[in-house]
Amino acid sequence: MSRILAGTFAALLLTVAMQAVPAAQAQVIDQRFQPEVRAMQERLKELGWYHGSVDGIIGPGTLRAANNYRR
Repeated sequence: MSRILAGTFAALLLTVAMQAVPAAQAQVIDQRFQPEVRAMQERLKELGWYHGSVDGIIGPGTLRAANNYRR
């Protein structure tokens, strides 16, 4: 598995797990995993699931795209 693909799946799992994390903690997680989140956003955008900006921040659009991709 390529590094980007592995990072994408790690970020996808992180995104799903973050749904239960308070907003203050989510900001810290966003900064720590920003490269992985960007990679996931880029891949979701390539696949047509994500329509926001590739900024490395896990926001509502990223969560929605990740959840829709999982289904």
